[in-house]
Amino acid sequence: MASILDGYEDSQSTAQRHTRLSACNIGITHSGFVNVRLEEEKPIFNKQRIDFSPPEKINHFAVCNSQLCMCLGKDTVFRIDLGKPDQPNQIELGRKDDSRVHKLFLDPTGSHLVICLSTNECLYLNRNTQKVRGLSRWKSHLIESVGWNKLLGTEANTGPILVGTSQGLIFEAEISTSEGSIFNNNPDQYFRQVHALEEDGKPAPVCCLEFVGKVPEGSEQQGFSSIFSQNQDLLPSFQEFPVNMGYSEIAFYTPKLRSSPKAFAWMMGNGVLYGQLDYSRPIPLLSNVQKKFGSLKRMVKDPIGGLVWIYTELAVFRYHIQREARDVWQMYTSMNKFDLAKEYCRDRPECMDIVLAKEAEHCFQNKRYLESAKCYALTQNYFEEIALKFIEAKEEEALKEFLLKKLSNLKQAEKTQITLLVTWLTELYLNRLGLLESRDMEGTVLQEARQEFHAFLGSSRHKDCLFNNRGTIYDLLASHGNHDDFGAALEVLSKHCEQKVFYKFSPVLMQHIPGKVVDAWIQMGNKLDAKKLIPALVNYSQTGSAQQINETIRYMEFCVYELAVKEEAIHNYLLSLYAKCKPDSLLQYLKQAGTHSSDIHYDLKYALRLCAEHGYQQACVLVYKIMELYEEAVDLALQTRGAGGERCEKAMNCLSSCNLLKIEDILPFFPDFVTIDHFKEAICGSLEEYNKHIEG
Repeated sequence: MASILDGYEDSQSTAQRHTRLSACNIGITHSGFVNVRLEEEKPIFNKQRIDFSPPEKINHFAVCNSQLCMCLGKDTVFRIDLGKPDQPNQIELGRKDDSRVHKLFLDPTGSHLVICLSTNECLYLNRNTQKVRGLSRWKSHLIESVGWNKLLGTEANTGPILVGTSQGLIFEAEISTSEGSIFNNNPDQYFRQVHALEEDGKPAPVCCLEFVGKVPEGSEQQGFSSIFSQNQDLLPSFQEFPVNMGYSEIAFYTPKLRSSPKAFAWMMGNGVLYGQLDYSRPIPLLSNVQKKFGSLKRMVKDPIGGLVWIYTELAVFRYHIQREARDVWQMYTSMNKFDLAKEYCRDRPECMDIVLAKEAEHCFQNKRYLESAKCYALTQNYFEEIALKFIEAKEEEALKEFLLKKLSNLKQAEKTQITLLVTWLTELYLNRLGLLESRDMEGTVLQEARQEFHAFLGSSRHKDCLFNNRGTIYDLLASHGNHDDFGAALEVLSKHCEQKVFYKFSPVLMQHIPGKVVDAWIQMGNKLDAKKLIPALVNYSQTGSAQQINETIRYMEFCVYELAVKEEAIHNYLLSLYAKCKPDSLLQYLKQAGTHSSDIHYDLKYALRLCAEHGYQQACVLVYKIMELYEEAVDLALQTRGAGGERCEKAMNCLSSCNLLKIEDILPFFPDFVTIDHFKEAICGSLEEYNKHIEG
């Protein structure tokens, strides 16, 4: 059957095959999403011809709630309960005149069948009876439409319904299976006119009737009279379509039996119009075509069972619908209605990826870069291509948004990707801060940018990545370190007690806030290796201010006297600082450092050279003594200038402490003005020793 649905099936099968190969049918390329299906997807419409050969031509057809009714030939009604397809039922109308069936109307419960005849007569057949009964009150009207009551209708009673005629009249009626009174055994309880439609002063046929909402309860308000009796100006306006309708039929889509219709489809001579109930401009969908089983008479959908039925004069077809809405996303995507498109492919990630990519590209082309970035981050498109798009467009904020969204979607196990994005985002944040500061944009904008960056660095999700790559992050921060907030930087360093960072940034901090830096070092105590701080301090102790030098000496004294550091480099450096700036402290240090070489932590030769270069002879004598170079010590001591008694006293002390020296060995070194009184005891002692030697 080359029907409308045949053409739709052919086009859909081609589109589905094409979609599986690529997404280029809607302009999106390079999606990284791989769609793997274990089996071929079933088509939406699965057409099945019913194994039924009618004895006569099918003139009319109706189906509801698994109850199928058709009119065969002139006066035969054929009924099939689809729950019992092997028990068909055939009823003769018994019409001997020229009347023919004009239309069949079957209510949503499948219980009430109204048969409209071309002779302006109407018959009624209930689901549970074999008897056809006349609707006497309906006589003289050619019925074109019936609006069934889905809320109040039962198997025994239709409730208030609306009936439309070919002359534009709308009636309110009710049909009941009860026998009624002895004077009235007709099934039609009442039949009264409530409205009339005219077009250019002529009656307009009422082709379809549908009502929504709940009918007001109460004996006097069960019907529709109160609705149509109000002022004509208050009635809803009409929507007219400027086309030649010819034959037409409109159908409404209702998700559930007792719910309001959501959409409509209007079949007319040149195609089908469809849309939502509140749409003012329906869209042409399909055009009619020839069919090999005869011209298509009607398409009917069972609102309860969900099957679609199509009949021609010679055959009946049933369509099983498999996920009818599966490809609706393509239609909405082509219309740039992306929210609706995503609603129809939430359970199909490969389709969702295409929709998101299309939405992202649409936003990008319309310069809505931030929205585009958020959509691109949810797609499987190649990361490099998307990033390059924003870079070429010089949209750094959109690039940052894309990277942030992409980062939030990564799993913790994807460490390499996380490291890349965190590092890149750090660079972008720093660039942003640098740009704002270069423009002197103080205030809310800059403060918000800083807070955003701090929140990024403080995120628990990125904690491990930042810690494992702290060297790279520190380098980035240092390369952008143009904020000159040294106090705040020192507070952060002190708070985290990160030794490597202290060693790296202490030179800069020492140059600007030496006192606070030394306080921080002292507070950290043994956590810092003082030897690693020396290279940074040497620079500023040689060329820096007096404050920097004094703070350097303060820290070195803390290391020597408080921490008892034994590193030779520390002691040598402290000696050099004393020699340069505090000579009094130098001699005091040498005296406290010990008198034996095994107790000394500085380099004696270096100390001797240092003291000699600066002319500190007393210190040199002390170092000579520790080195056990007594002759050099005495020689240097005798060369020192000062009071004669003091010099002689020191010489005598040196003589008494050394058994190798005698008074006669040192006398030549004293000046001529020194009197013998200073050496009286030493000379007498020496003479006594000589006397004993001679006597012996």
